[in-house]
Amino acid sequence: MIISTGFPPKDQRGRHQNHPHQLSPEQRQIICDHIKSFKGRESHYCRNKSRCLYLPDTLNISKMYSLFTESNPNISVSNESYRTIFNGCFNISFGYPWADTCSKSDELIAKISHCDSKLEITPSEDNAAD
Repeated sequence: MIISTGFPPKDQRGRHQNHPHQLSPEQRQIICDHIKSFKGRESHYCRNKSRCLYLPDTLNISKMYSLFTESNPNISVSNESYRTIFNGCFNISFGYPWADTCSKSDELIAKISHCDSKLEITPSEDNAAD
């Protein structure tokens, strides 16, 4: 081929229609519907900069995938496929941005959690007080 045209042949690796692990469009749609079922919120102060949706920080992709497999046991989708669709098709983050909190409210929340921890009395402290 190089002798007749002067160029090497084009690389044909991966140029076939036999992709046995490719997700069907129906499976992709079911995954997208599952991800859309989680209700998040937009940033209050950064809405004009980013259209990112924020889910609670108690969630993560692994937990969402396990919820997906529990609700759809008949669909065989790998964690990596779920993660690829999540990262590629959605602008979703976990936790809430720092721009949405003010320093005063952060300080009050820290004081409240500190006071709550002081109020918890362990049984050994209760016996010592008697």
